[in-house]
Amino acid sequence: MHSQQTADKLSEADELKLAVIMREQALRINAALGSRSSLADDFGRLAELYVQLGDLEPAEEMFRRALKIEQSLDRQENTAHYCLALGSLYLVRNELDEAERFLNLALNGNAAAGLEAESAVIYRRLANIAEQRRHHDNAEVLLRNAVDCERQCQDPPFLATTLNRLAALYLKIGQPRPAIPLLVEAQKIYEEHDNLYGQATVCGHLGAAYIMLDRVPEAETVLLKASKMNAACRCLSHQADNYGNLANLYWSIGKKAEAENYYQQAIDLFTQSDHPEKARKTKRLLCGLNRGKSA
Repeated sequence: MHSQQTADKLSEADELKLAVIMREQALRINAALGSRSSLADDFGRLAELYVQLGDLEPAEEMFRRALKIEQSLDRQENTAHYCLALGSLYLVRNELDEAERFLNLALNGNAAAGLEAESAVIYRRLANIAEQRRHHDNAEVLLRNAVDCERQCQDPPFLATTLNRLAALYLKIGQPRPAIPLLVEAQKIYEEHDNLYGQATVCGHLGAAYIMLDRVPEAETVLLKASKMNAACRCLSHQADNYGNLANLYWSIGKKAEAENYYQQAIDLFTQSDHPEKARKTKRLLCGLNRGKSA
């Protein structure tokens, strides 16, 4: 028991490697005592420590051992939890088939146990997989399922994030109209919870939606508002995206000097925030603008 408590304290203090040693000691004690329930917990906690250390291979093994014990004890809630952990681990490793398999197992377990909050997490991660595979229709369904779960759980912060993600998906596939009411709802939640970062991302997405609909004054207003918020949050990559949208907007209405200025600022921020591909794409847009000026 002392080893287990010490491991928890060390983990909180970021003494992760030492925490692993202490957790392994607790695991050996519980194995000697024949406590399968405690052993499953030790395997799970040890796996989480390995995840924090970035050692995913031993984390996978520990999660699988914990899962095997929980399955043998027929504990649905804990089984679903470790299926979710394994699915998330495989998602990080971009092993999409395994990730999808374990996330669906977790989803089925949560449905049986009535765990709406964890189900929302699973739907969001399954949506990640669908988006990576460019199955946008499936991603839309999964994100809407996540929204339904979050409404039932009355979890506004996560609801706002998922509404924002669903809106971003609609923008990606060129459908700004269904995105706007989702963004308006998300913005209201972010404002109620004083989440400036969330408000900035919503304004950026609203600006992109208004550009698609040729609603120029509204687009300019929300994008300039997003710029101020991003500056306050020091969100370099989001600010770069926002500058890119402002540049596109000004180019579309013939304000070439403003467009050139914002493209250059976007390139600088993409470079600083380690997004070289976005920086190259924006440079190509700037080159196109300059060719148009000299023509």
